[in-house]
Amino acid sequence: SGKYLAVLRNQDGQTHLVTQATSGADAHVVVTSDNSDYFIKWFEWVNDERLLVSIRFAYTRKRVETVETRLIGVNRDGTGGNQELIKPKNATSIFGSEHYSQIQDQVVAYLPDDPKHVLIALDAAIPNSPNVYRLNVESGTRSLVQANPGNAEGLRRIHAWMADQAGRVRLGIGGRDTMQRIIVRSSGSDDWRELAEFDFTKESGVSPLGFDSDPDVLYVRALHDGRQAIFKLRIDQPDAPRELVVADPTFDIGGPLIYSRWLRAVVGVSYAAEGIRTVYWDKRAQAVQARIDSALPNRRNVIVSSSHDGKRHVVVSGNAVQPAQYFIFDR
Repeated sequence: SGKYLAVLRNQDGQTHLVTQATSGADAHVVVTSDNSDYFIKWFEWVNDERLLVSIRFAYTRKRVETVETRLIGVNRDGTGGNQELIKPKNATSIFGSEHYSQIQDQVVAYLPDDPKHVLIALDAAIPNSPNVYRLNVESGTRSLVQANPGNAEGLRRIHAWMADQAGRVRLGIGGRDTMQRIIVRSSGSDDWRELAEFDFTKESGVSPLGFDSDPDVLYVRALHDGRQAIFKLRIDQPDAPRELVVADPTFDIGGPLIYSRWLRAVVGVSYAAEGIRTVYWDKRAQAVQARIDSALPNRRNVIVSSSHDGKRHVVVSGNAVQPAQYFIFDR
């Protein structure tokens, strides 16, 4: 809502996740990492009162050293303790007891109209074949949303999933050996079809990046004049050519899309180009950025978080001689 911040603070070799009101009062330490046995990997507001926090740590499974992640839920005011959300069940599969996932923080989608749930990918049934579940961020209960097709004919095992902005699972990435395959389905269909298949040792292929507010528009990264560029294509029109969105004649555009939560749309992209370069193609986002740059001239100003109504934004600002500072911008 823009009323509260969550920040990481380092002190005495430890990292503390702190929540506080944007007025500066009402601060709470909700998670502390010793930066030795375990680390805070990321954190994200899931609603106004609850955060998801990913914890990374070293572990040994059957004499094999691994890196594991766990997902915990914490309340903004520190009450209720830190709840580990993924718990092993006694259900059985062809492998016996349910597999307890090594990686438990692969959030597929935050649900804008359902703040008590997220979509998460877990290989709880078959190792290395994640299904998608709807996870309750308070109780940890979950229900199956999308099963992994495994090695079914024509749909080799999927290892990563992508949802559209409405929270519907629409894309899967899988393959075998050096072959990669991408499957998709149109917004009004339950049937999967192949979007692309290629040998990544011989060609770069395409890399799906995310869906736009139009649920049948998908952004991808692919080669253009020898450089990686951003294109968009229509899932519901398989024969339509893809449309170039932005390219750079000198640099690959290898960074992430910029998604505006308040506009519910993809508005631009950031990428490395003698520093970090940001390109907005959405005029509404351009207007907000212009106001910020006018207020903080001769700096690189980046919106890192926004309230749902788009009225308040967290901005990190700095330049070669000015260390980064964080500001609240109220439109």
